[in-house]
Order: sequence, then C-alpha cells, then structure tokens
Amino acid sequence: MDQEKLLRNTHSATGFSTGIMAAVMLSMGLPLYELWQLAIKIQILFFWQGIRTQQSILNYGVRPQIVAELYNSDEGSPSCMASVNGLTRARLEDCIHAFSMYGTVYLAYELNTERWIVSGVPEDLIRFNKFLKERVKEVRWRYTASTIAAHCPYLSYALDTSPLDAQQLGLNFKGEDMKIPVFSTDMGKDLRTSDSVILDVMRAYFVCPAVWRSQIAPLFQPNCITYVLDFGPATGVASLTEGHISGSDIQIIRCALPLGRKRLFEEVLPALG
Repeated sequence: MDQEKLLRNTHSATGFSTGIMAAVMLSMGLPLYELWQLAIKIQILFFWQGIRTQQSILNYGVRPQIVAELYNSDEGSPSCMASVNGLTRARLEDCIHAFSMYGTVYLAYELNTERWIVSGVPEDLIRFNKFLKERVKEVRWRYTASTIAAHCPYLSYALDTSPLDAQQLGLNFKGEDMKIPVFSTDMGKDLRTSDSVILDVMRAYFVCPAVWRSQIAPLFQPNCITYVLDFGPATGVASLTEGHISGSDIQIIRCALPLGRKRLFEEVLPALG
C-alpha cells in the first residue's frame, strides 16, 4: 500500500491493547524497508514483553495454565482474565467492591456499556465468578485464554522493566514522528502530545484500565470518516466497533478477511485522493 496516500486520507488510528503499537508504526509513514526494520525490533520487544509479563505474575506465586479440555467449554479454562456481559459499569464496580474482602479483581477493559474484561489471579476470578452468579442472574462469564492479568497493577513489574528493554533495542518514538493522531487505550489521548510514547503506551496496556469507546471517539463526532480499516488479526474488534457505530453510514472493512482485503484494494483505495 502507498503509505503516503493512505495517511493523507486517514483521520486517525488506534489499536486494541498491545495493538496500539501497530497504530503507532502506521502513523509514521515510513518507507517499506524502514517499516520492516522497525517491525522486527517491535517483534523482539514483544518477545521480551511476554517474558516480563510472565515474570510479573510469577512474582505473585501464580503459575496459571490454560487447560485444553476446558477451553471449549461454556466458560472456558480458568485464567487471569475473563469477559463479563450483562452488567452496567456501576453494578460491576459495586460487585468488585463487595468482593474485595474475599479477593482482588480489576476492571481491565470496557468494551461497551454492558460488556467488560476483568483481570486477576485465577483463584480470585473463580471465586468472583461464583460471587457474581449468586447476586446477578443475567450475567454471562467466559475466561479468556490469558496467562497474564493485563490492564491492572499485576503487571507493574513489566512496566518497570519493558521500557528498559525498548531502550536497549533503540526504540524511542516521539510524538512529532506521527503524521496522524493515534489515540491511546486508556483515556483516548492523542499520543502526538506524549513526551514518551513508549512509556505511555506500555503504561496504558500493562496497568491502566482501557475504554474502547474513548479510543474510537472520532467515529461519534461530525467529520468526513467513511471507512474504518480493521487489520485484525481476527474480526472480534471489528465487530466490537460495529456495535458502537450501528446506524451510522461508516463502513468497517475487515482487512483480516479475504473479502475485506478485496474491498480495500478494489473499492476503498481507488476512491482515495
């Protein structure tokens, strides 16, 4: 794809959790070879982030495992994160507060007004699942396949160490390197105003709760946005975004699918100025 043409026609970008790094890369409009080299460094950084996040959980004496036999069950295999559907934010926060005398659970990601991801160690999430069911009949619960508790204080060690890993790799993004706005996962902040992009994005996806609606705020404002290009890796976030903009004229192109890529190259790109 012609990076200059793409960015000239792009309003802004964001990414789900660690996917924000792909949005930062896109925003820089680099020549292909430089983009490859940067992508390789970021892959190395993600390898070390995997190590640091596992170390973070191990520091609490927790060794979570995804049990294959339970993965395809209705609620999945107990892990460090779970999706919770059917509760308002106020009610979920009240339940988390009431549960605090038994264990620690964090609200990690607000997907929509009644759909959430919570984080904690598996034992606490198992107890919290039972705690919820005793109080809320309509709640729906499913563990995610995650051996880390992201977007909460359990990953503080990763936040302390991963910026140093990035420094050793020579990764140091500046706000002025970005040619379009990139909105952060926590408060929807324009990262072009950041003094330390790497630190801000890591803080947001390691220890800060995230709000998807804040990340895609431009879609709710009067502007010229006609398409959302969703690059995957699957279609879950595209569907999530579609739920927020239902009834609008904005179209979501699922670029992770062959049909979506066909639309991108045959419909969207030729229409760009």
